[in-house]
Amino acid sequence: MPRQYVYRAAVAEVFLTGWRADGPDTFTVAAQWPRAHAYFTPVAGRLDPLLLAETVRRTGALLAHAEYQVPTRRAARGLLPGPDPGPGP
Repeated sequence: MPRQYVYRAAVAEVFLTGWRADGPDTFTVAAQWPRAHAYFTPVAGRLDPLLLAETVRRTGALLAHAEYQVPTRRAARGLLPGPDPGPGP
């Protein structure tokens, strides 16, 4: 899984493990959640619901870059108006 698609430097922070196109604009995405995480801690003995929200957010970034050729921040440098976004991951 290319980490730059989801803007994470550490492999353990990626969560997504793969994807496949099942048809036009239809995809299956696989993820593996960590057993423990510094930010997404259990809530009432269950997984933090924000872990699901973060996985969905990263899925959007992954599919935008990998399937719809939306440039990453690093690749878009110079294409967008405004200040330079700084170094990418």
